[in-house]
Amino acid sequence: MLTGWIDTPLDRCSQCGGLWLDGQERRKLAHASTQEGQESTAERWAKHGAVLAAQLLVQLPVEVENPHRKTPWTIYALLVALLVVFFAEIYGVVDVFVAGVVADRLAGEHDLHTLVTHLFVHASWMHLLGNGYFLYVFGDNVEYLFKPSRFLTFFLFAGVAGALVHVGLTSSLGLPLVGASGAIAGVMAAYLLIFPHNKLFVPVLFVPVKLPVWAFLFVWVVFQAVMAFAAREREVAWLDHVGGFAFGLAVTPWLLNLRRKDLARVHRRSKL
Repeated sequence: MLTGWIDTPLDRCSQCGGLWLDGQERRKLAHASTQEGQESTAERWAKHGAVLAAQLLVQLPVEVENPHRKTPWTIYALLVALLVVFFAEIYGVVDVFVAGVVADRLAGEHDLHTLVTHLFVHASWMHLLGNGYFLYVFGDNVEYLFKPSRFLTFFLFAGVAGALVHVGLTSSLGLPLVGASGAIAGVMAAYLLIFPHNKLFVPVLFVPVKLPVWAFLFVWVVFQAVMAFAAREREVAWLDHVGGFAFGLAVTPWLLNLRRKDLARVHRRSKL
């Protein structure tokens, strides 16, 4: 019996020392090797209680078990930048209409810089905090796998892609598009491709339900697409979300392949 790992007997060969694991024993051993599996019952209940409290407070998805392996400095820098720009908006230093993407102004006045500047301005505190929350939850692990410089480039181009889709298909030609939602949608798509089976606690009628990432994001992106063409209110840039998400799905496999090549080069050098 492996005390502290799994509370079940294991069959062992007396000649070769090999172990036989039945299906249930294998699953128990796999779970015991995770951080959650090595926690005490009290620790698990405390964590679940904290998750439940957070869900009741914010009604947003909570990541269950995917801690970042390195400090996500790019994520922190982006969050600080978003906060600083929002304060600049409050004190009149930054004009939302000037920094935002306006569809009927983009082609005529060549305000191409707004394809980037719109990512850093937000309409309200709720808009800013919601975007910041999703960027942190889904972005830290993606930054680690992409590397900081590639992640930042990916983030910016996902935002540009979302804005271009919005500009190309929107009927609200005079309203400014603001916020990092399109870029964050690209990050969410990357997270989906990298960690499809990771679990999220998702609020359903105020009750936290544990769902795999693929299920949550499938429902999320379908909802965005339906609302983009069905909603009469255009206060939410649904098309921006759809465009950023599509960019993330298209580009993430290529970036992961670059990362594999980086690791292969490091491995070859270590052998020399």
